[in-house]
Amino acid sequence: MTRCFRILPFLMIVLAIGCGYRFVAVTAGEKFSLTSLRNATSETGLASLVEDALLKTAGIGRGNDGLPLEIVLTDFSEVVESTSSTGEPVRQRLYLVFEWKAGGQSGHEKAIHRLRVERSYLWSPDPASLDWSRGAALQLLAEEAATAVSDGLERLQ
Repeated sequence: MTRCFRILPFLMIVLAIGCGYRFVAVTAGEKFSLTSLRNATSETGLASLVEDALLKTAGIGRGNDGLPLEIVLTDFSEVVESTSSTGEPVRQRLYLVFEWKAGGQSGHEKAIHRLRVERSYLWSPDPASLDWSRGAALQLLAEEAATAVSDGLERLQ
C-alpha cells in the first residue's frame, strides 16, 4: 500500500504533463490573411500551387481574419541544368522569383521582400514521366516558396 502512495505523485505529474495543455506561439497562419496572390508569369496553375502550399505549410489562407499578405509571382524560368554526352537534357532546373509584403500591426505596410527559390528534376524522353517529374518539382517549388514566406513572416513578428 505504501508503494502505491509513492507512485501516486509521479503518476499525477505524468498525467498533468500529458493532458495536452501547452504554451503555443501564434503561427503566421493565425496572424496573416492572404489578400492577394497574383501570377505574373506564363506558368499556368502556379498561383494555386503556391496558395495550397501556404495553407498546408503555414496555415495562411484567404479566409483568415489577420493582417493582409500580398504575393506576386514575378518570374518563372526553366533551364537545362545538365546534358548527357549525346547532348540530351538530363536535369532541368526551375526558378521562381516572387515578391511579398505584409501589413503591419498599425495598418502600415511592411517592406516588400523579393525572394527566389529553385528546384531541379530529372528530364525524361517519356512524356508521362516528364510530366510527373515536372509536376512534382513544381509542387516542391511552391512549398519552398511558402516556407520562405512563412519564415519571413515569423521574423517580422
